[in-house]
Amino acid sequence: MAMCRRCIAGAGQRRPPAPSQHCCASTTSVTSRSTIASTTRAPSRRPPICAGGHRRGFASSRAVTTSPSTMSVVSSTPTVTAVLPAYNEAALIADVVAQTAAAMRALGLRDSEIVVVDDGSRDATATLARGAAPAGVPVRVVSHLRNRGYGAALRTGFDAAAREAVWVMDSDGQFDPADLARLLPHYRFDRVVTGYRIRRSDARMRQVNNTAFFALVRLLFGHTVRDVNCGFKLFPSAVGRSLRADGALISTELVLRARRAGYQIVEVGVPHYPRRAGEATGASPRVVLRAFEELWRLRRDPSSLNGLPPPA
Repeated sequence: MAMCRRCIAGAGQRRPPAPSQHCCASTTSVTSRSTIASTTRAPSRRPPICAGGHRRGFASSRAVTTSPSTMSVVSSTPTVTAVLPAYNEAALIADVVAQTAAAMRALGLRDSEIVVVDDGSRDATATLARGAAPAGVPVRVVSHLRNRGYGAALRTGFDAAAREAVWVMDSDGQFDPADLARLLPHYRFDRVVTGYRIRRSDARMRQVNNTAFFALVRLLFGHTVRDVNCGFKLFPSAVGRSLRADGALISTELVLRARRAGYQIVEVGVPHYPRRAGEATGASPRVVLRAFEELWRLRRDPSSLNGLPPPA
């Protein structure tokens, strides 16, 4: 059974969840040929029909509502590597690492680890991450000599990951690590569990860019997931090691590549909080342009999505 944040002790400062955001009323979507057992279907928008009369996308999406009594539970808890990409997050990284470790301990994730990837920060991000040193969860810090991009940072983390599953969480403090409890019950060796932001708390320009990017993804590839760029995901390590994008497209590549290989995509709602410190880079023209360029290259050569073996 999933634990709500009220049940997890010692995870640092708490933001009290709004009643509508409490885990007891979480919303989950399953993208596959089947749904999770013991769920109740909720209304959802179907993917559009193309000119040939077919549903667009690799598979249909079904929305389901779960509760603690109906939520599926993993048969065996995986070992987990938390991959935390960070760029100029000196104001937040120590707290994020400490809270991540506390959440992993509270969920009983033994023999797990944290990998912080410092993507060429100009501040003390790497030093403060190393100094966090939470008890019971080993922390490794890998640094890039220069800023290489969000996707490159994640790929470095995936290559360094030494556990069965990878948990990706952005290091900007906009997610609560304790919300891993929402994703963990849905994990299986053949699933990618991706969060979607229940109520997004970003600057308007960043939301506009995300909306435009998502619209283009749907135009080129059909329906993927409702929040493809959400930086809160849990999936088998092999999926992460198969990725190739260096920029923000890596989140889209992950979903498309995993689905093509036969993985089931499960969507789980997670709260999203305003950034308390630091500076967001997702809306910078350089980042946006790079994402659109990578998206176009992927569209021109869809065979590049091959290469990930089916789950076994």
